[in-house]
Amino acid sequence: MDVSTVETELQAYIDRNFENITSIEDSLKLLRKFKAILHRENLKNGLNSKYTLLFHNYGLEISQIEEQYNRHKNNPPIVRNLPTVSGSITWSRHLFFRISGPME
Repeated sequence: MDVSTVETELQAYIDRNFENITSIEDSLKLLRKFKAILHRENLKNGLNSKYTLLFHNYGLEISQIEEQYNRHKNNPPIVRNLPTVSGSITWSRHLFFRISGPME
């Protein structure tokens, strides 16, 4: 096996892993792990293109959260057995953590 064959197989492996992950946070963790071990320029460029895709998906997720917030802000869905105010705070915090997690 030559180096280019190994690089091609590794790139295909990375692509398959990113197709199976639905969470942006999990994708970012996986990118960090690959970035730490890969030193070849071809593979680094492939990882950088994954960042572009992740940022696009993150933008879509933020738009969905914004729509959800605007739709339910006057009457938020409240977890069972919580008073109205604390249920509303819990709901808004959940939305906030969904947004802030990948940023950190």
